[in-house]
Amino acid sequence: MPIEPSMFNWTLHGATSRDQYEYRATQINSPDLPPWMNFVYSPRHQQGFLFGVPPQWPQSKEIEVEIVALNKQTYETRRRVVPLVIKQKEVPAQYEVQLKIHNLNVEDLFESHRQSRLLDIFRHKLWPASAADLHITMLASAVQLGARRPLRPTEGEGVVLKLGSSKEFSPDLRQLQKEVKPLGKMSSCPRDFKRTSVERIFREQRFALDWCSFKLYEHLTTKVDTSAAENNDYDYSTFIEGDELWDAPPSRENVPVRSYTYEFIVTILVPMIVLILILVLLSVILCFHHEGIEDEASEEFFNSVFSICEEYWRSKRNEEGCERVQMLQYTPVHRPNDPLRSSLSLRRVPSLTPDRPIAQRSLTASPTSSLPRSMSPRMLDEDAHFTRPNPPPYIGVFNNNNHGSPYAESDF
Repeated sequence: MPIEPSMFNWTLHGATSRDQYEYRATQINSPDLPPWMNFVYSPRHQQGFLFGVPPQWPQSKEIEVEIVALNKQTYETRRRVVPLVIKQKEVPAQYEVQLKIHNLNVEDLFESHRQSRLLDIFRHKLWPASAADLHITMLASAVQLGARRPLRPTEGEGVVLKLGSSKEFSPDLRQLQKEVKPLGKMSSCPRDFKRTSVERIFREQRFALDWCSFKLYEHLTTKVDTSAAENNDYDYSTFIEGDELWDAPPSRENVPVRSYTYEFIVTILVPMIVLILILVLLSVILCFHHEGIEDEASEEFFNSVFSICEEYWRSKRNEEGCERVQMLQYTPVHRPNDPLRSSLSLRRVPSLTPDRPIAQRSLTASPTSSLPRSMSPRMLDEDAHFTRPNPPPYIGVFNNNNHGSPYAESDF
């Protein structure tokens, strides 16, 4: 629906600039339009466009749209209420073709000649059976649906639309869908992508299509038995275009519960059983295969390795035995000398008495010794304790020859 100054009794010839008029559209008694309705203003066309696709309602519905116009030069505002009656199509579109055009904006398709060129491509070449009722069933800006704006402001933002008809798809359209099916993995094709058999047809009419967004939709209508409906067995409000409408949202108690026991068995146990069987099979194969292998070179190599190891350990044992024998032979020779040496050292050291300290004795017999007389040649600790060995037992000299010797016992 175009919105232009003539709707408010304004003349466009008296306008001093292209953007002299501004429009705002809302639903009556509401701050905004319905979710399915859109409004866009085109400076190039100097008018606004009100468009949208209403939902499928079981019966006709009427709404009112309030449009407020503003004259930016005189700040004059005018208001108009437009009633819209929404009715179901007698023959709804059961087959739809989704397209995305890179080089166009939404308002460009409202031009009659441009829209006719696009529809004629399908009417005369790709989908001839839809010539009677082909029409646009959905129209939206690509930016509104989440696409990015182009880098150059002069390029179109892109537009996404659907063309619907009640006639079945032609073989050419189905073949085209198979051709572009590998491109469905990509979110968007480049603007210069030209790899389809029908690209030339659209490029001649200056339409740059995004073949990654090309799709075919089929909507099969559920047929309701009218005789049962007359007997109140069916409710027409619950069957509309194959879509069942809910009178109330479903409750959590009515949601079916799903068991994951079967998925657990298939996902965990089956792979484990297969893995165990494979391990057992490989072990059996390797064992039997190993028994039948005879490699003389390998056997000779392993035997030589074992013989080398045995000779090495045998030589180590012999060396250890020789060392033990030598130690046993050496120990008895040196052990008796230790007490002998200690006893001799004790006899050399004079006894210490309180009357004669060791510091006052001369331990050097030679007067030419370099050691001082007050210093012992052997360093002794002050706390060292020396004891004089016991004297030999007394033996008297009594015999016939010297009986009555003048020597007394005390002299001995």
